[in-house]
Amino acid sequence: MVIGAGVNGLSVAGALAERGADVLVLDKGRVGSGASGIAGGIVRNYYRAGAITELVRMSVEMFEEDPEAFGFRQVGYIAAVPEAQVEDLLAIRDQHERVGYESELVTGEADCGEYLSWTWPDWDAPVAALLHERRGGWADSLQTVRHLAVRARAAGAEIREGVEVIGFERRGGRVRAVMTGEGRLPCGAVVAAPGPWA
Repeated sequence: MVIGAGVNGLSVAGALAERGADVLVLDKGRVGSGASGIAGGIVRNYYRAGAITELVRMSVEMFEEDPEAFGFRQVGYIAAVPEAQVEDLLAIRDQHERVGYESELVTGEADCGEYLSWTWPDWDAPVAALLHERRGGWADSLQTVRHLAVRARAAGAEIREGVEVIGFERRGGRVRAVMTGEGRLPCGAVVAAPGPWA
């Protein structure tokens, strides 16, 4: 059972269903009614955490495979930072190279100013480093979530909207059932996917 019908929950549900699992997704609202549906939709690989770099690379590839379905616009992503954040960009660039994700690093105020003025001729703010991800961009958040729901359902997952989870029945250190506003739902395993910021 997966709790949460946002990007994380639907992605997990689809992947489990593709592998033959019997998957039920519960959401107290509607598909995409939480943070996923109102997110800015930025698609980029701008994280220092090494464990997520490979995952995000695969995510970008997913958007590239079917941009129309996900509402993806591959316009690129530029992070321009002051001196205090140069080390962050260097670390991110190293991780990009490690996982085979293309990006361009520019350092030094003069070189950054020249680079940025190619696109914005009136650029005037000081920048110590920039990282340009040409593969990045943005996606319509609701379109993305709806498409993930279509994919999860096509793989065999069932999605129930408007079902609030109010607790868990546990025995022997394991969740045996999910308690909802509509009653008890037995399960073999639970994935709580309220989103990364919960």
